Amino acid sequence: MNKKHGNDKFSGILTKSFLLKHYIKLDKTSKQIGKEINCANTTVLTYLKKFDIKIHKITKKGRKIKSQTMHDKMLGQEVWNKGMNMREERPELVQKMINALKGKRCSPKGEFKKGHKLSLKKRGLLINKHHINLDKFNNLNTNLLFLSNSDHNKMHKRAYDYLVLSGLIGDYIKWFNQQFNIKYYNIEEYKKINKQITQELRGINDK
Repeated sequence: MNKKHGNDKFSGILTKSFLLKHYIKLDKTSKQIGKEINCANTTVLTYLKKFDIKIHKITKKGRKIKSQTMHDKMLGQEVWNKGMNMREERPELVQKMINALKGKRCSPKGEFKKGHKLSLKKRGLLINKHHINLDKFNNLNTNLLFLSNSDHNKMHKRAYDYLVLSGLIGDYIKWFNQQFNIKYYNIEEYKKINKQITQELRGINDK
């Protein structure tokens, strides 16, 4: 018997007529509807797609409100993080965030900047800066390569391929073991542990 999807319990509530009334006619957001029936807004969006109901786009005004809200929260004008006022209750965590974001999303004075991070798609269009010796603080021209995002990813991902093809993989494995104290398993442990975990994930008791 197939296990029902978690969202199926809302199938009796999130009918097409219900969604047309609340989402289209009453112009409620998926978040508002989800709050009313005690489910995630993503569940509401799933049913909207299921019934081919056109999903509202976020307007420029809506994006501006959302950006301002996030900005106000990060400035400490509202409580955030599950009701905690982070600047008062966890100042060391806020300071750590400020130090990490200086020059990026945070000014040297510790003021968070407005705006959103670039989407993954937009970041993929940027030219990347690759540090040859992996030292991000060494920005000498002799230590830098400038290349596309996709080529930069390939350079990191294909490094292992080069070690294999050049015959240097043995030295790399030795270095890797020394640096990270790796624990290895034998084939019997591999089979036994993976089988046990797979059964637990599937909810099957090994009798």
